[in-house]
Amino acid sequence: MTTTLILSIAITLVIVYLVLAIMITAINEAFFTVTRLRSRFLLKAIDRLFFDPGWQDIAKKIKVSPFINTLRKSPGVFPSVIPSANFTAALLGVVGEGNLSLKAIRKQVEEYQGESELYSLLRCLLSRADITLEDLTREIGMIYDNAMDRITEWFRRYARILSFGVAFLISLVLNIDTVDITFNLYRNREQAEKIAGLALAAAGQIQQKGSGEIVLVSDRDTLARFDITPAATADQAILTDSSLSDSEKISLLHKKLESTTGQVTGTYNILADLGIPMGWSRQNIPHRGQDDTLLLIIGLWILKVLGIFLTSFAASLGAPFWFDVLSRISPVKKQVANNTKKNPE
Repeated sequence: MTTTLILSIAITLVIVYLVLAIMITAINEAFFTVTRLRSRFLLKAIDRLFFDPGWQDIAKKIKVSPFINTLRKSPGVFPSVIPSANFTAALLGVVGEGNLSLKAIRKQVEEYQGESELYSLLRCLLSRADITLEDLTREIGMIYDNAMDRITEWFRRYARILSFGVAFLISLVLNIDTVDITFNLYRNREQAEKIAGLALAAAGQIQQKGSGEIVLVSDRDTLARFDITPAATADQAILTDSSLSDSEKISLLHKKLESTTGQVTGTYNILADLGIPMGWSRQNIPHRGQDDTLLLIIGLWILKVLGIFLTSFAASLGAPFWFDVLSRISPVKKQVANNTKKNPE
């Protein structure tokens, strides 16, 4: 009996965290799109590719290069992603003063008299007698890709912090309190079993399709698709797909950022349909009765804050984590339920 109840509560909490995590991912994507955060991170990465004053002048010219401008969605909006081929062509175009031949590039590098990390690097690469333009392009592309790895790590760290902040805000606004949900279900076994059944039904509507995508289905119809891959990781995967042309890569990245409203609505509806305690109604917040002491009410509010914090932390772990937990715990719950039916107390 206790095992069944614990599993019911666990199933409910896991599906709540999973749905919240999917909602957080959608909101993050909307935030990154509106604030053009990827563009800002990319600009910072280009500025920090080298650290000498000479590079800053070169970087300014690269940013307005035709190879970069072709990636802009609109004038004045810097692209959020630049394939290495475009960046390399832009850089060599600046160095060669508009001439992309190896001879012109070598001539400009040899004649350059200033102090520059970039030109020092190019001199080393061009010192090879057998080097070709393709070799030079590949070497610079590798340097750029390493810089993109750094920006991916910056983006991941920022996204983790943002995810917790968004999770806390959502949990606070919707009053999704882990402690309150657990106590309510523990006190009412029948309700716990009912909600766990609804959670399992909701889990049956959530399927993982390939890498980084969760699909919400109803019968045979797809209701919504949720990209659960961290944005920087997903962008990098598209960029490194050799089967796509540069224009196809940019098109895919733009489409990936467009729609989030339906995702947020779909996930909220799942939470609402579960019937868990949520919202700031009188029955879901601590309130003082005739026999309640002030100390008791303060304690209940501390538990409320702790419960919201636990929900926020759990949801910020991400949809892939909770989807994996759900896939492991659901069969256990079904097996225990079947054993209970066969051997009732």
